[in-house]
Amino acid sequence: MAHCNELHFLEKHLPRPVTTVLEIGSHNYGHAMPWRDRYPALTGLDLTPGPGVDLVYDLMEGPMTTQYELVLCCSVLEHTRKPWIVAAHLAPSVAPGGFLYCTVPWSWRRHEYPIDYWRMSTDAIKTLFPGFAWIAEGYSSTEEHQFQEHQSKSVLKCDVKNLDGQSKMTNINVVLTQLSHLLGRKL
Repeated sequence: MAHCNELHFLEKHLPRPVTTVLEIGSHNYGHAMPWRDRYPALTGLDLTPGPGVDLVYDLMEGPMTTQYELVLCCSVLEHTRKPWIVAAHLAPSVAPGGFLYCTVPWSWRRHEYPIDYWRMSTDAIKTLFPGFAWIAEGYSSTEEHQFQEHQSKSVLKCDVKNLDGQSKMTNINVVLTQLSHLLGRKL
C-alpha cells in the first residue's frame, strides 16, 4: 500500500519504466492507495491471504526464486523481528540492474501489523542492503510533497522564551521527518 509521498518519490526518482513489480507487505487494509493502481501487473506478497495478496510467503524462510525489475518494500521492515535476515532474503528478488524502493518509519507512533519492532534511518537501510547503489534518499512527513532529500534536518525560526520570560527569535534544528525513503539499483 502506498502513501502519496511514496508515489511522488518513486515517480520523481525511478529512472525508467518497469513492468515486473513485487510489493512486499501488499495486504490492503484500506488506509493507503494500492500500488496496483500504478503498476497493474504487480505481484503482491504478504504473510497472510487477503485483499491485494497474490503470494503468501514469509521472507524469514528464505529467498524467492523469481526476480522483478522493481521491488517495493514500504513500511514492512519495522514489523520484522530480524530485518537483516528479511533483507538478505529479499535482495535476490531484485533482478540485476533492477530497483529496490524501501521506506521505513524514522519517527512514527507504534503501530502493529502484527508487531512493531524497529525505526530506521536511511543509513540503516543502506547497511541492510549492501549490494545496491543508492540513487535517491530522503525523508518525508505525512504532508503531501513534504520531503527533505539527502538531509534530515531543517532550520526553522522559532519564538522561544528565555529564562527571564522574554521572547526572542532563534534558529533551531528540527527533524520534521516521519518516513525514511531509499531507491537503489542492484549492482
